[in-house]
Amino acid sequence: MKIGELANRLGLRPSTLRHWNTEGLLTPTTRVNSQREYSSRHVIRGMTIIRAQAAGMTLQQIRAVLDRCDDLEHRPLLAQHLVELDRHVHEVATIKALIEHVMRCTVDDFARCLHYQRLVQSVSDSHSYPPISRPFPQSCGTPVSTRDHPQPDETPEP
Repeated sequence: MKIGELANRLGLRPSTLRHWNTEGLLTPTTRVNSQREYSSRHVIRGMTIIRAQAAGMTLQQIRAVLDRCDDLEHRPLLAQHLVELDRHVHEVATIKALIEHVMRCTVDDFARCLHYQRLVQSVSDSHSYPPISRPFPQSCGTPVSTRDHPQPDETPEP
C-alpha cells in the first residue's frame, strides 16, 4: 500500500509517516518508482506507535522498545513507563474527584468546603507542594452535615 493509504488507515497525515520514517520508526517495505510501499504489518506498527504516544511515550522511547522487541532489554524501559503511567492515573483520578465534588457540592463557595479542601490537600501531598496550614485527612465525599461547611463568619477549628 502507498503512504496515503496507510495514513488514511491510521488516521494520520502522510507527513507524520514520513517523520516516523526519518526517526527510524516506520521503514517502508520497498520503494517502487520512488514511492514508499507499506504492508499490513506497518498498520500494526503504526497503531502501536499511536497508542504508545497516547500513553505519553516519546518517539525515542517507542523506537527503543520497538527495536528491542525480540529480546528482553525493552522491559526496564516499559517498567519505568508503567510507574509513570500509574502516577498519572492517580493524578487524573484525584482531579476527577475534585471536579465531581465541585459538581455535587452544596456549599456556595466550594473552596470553603472541608471535603474539597481535603481533596486539594491530597493533590498537594502527592506533588510536594507546601502543606496547607491545617492538615486534612485524605478523604472525599459529598458533605452530609452543615458542621462540615463553615458559614462565612466562622473559622474552622484546627
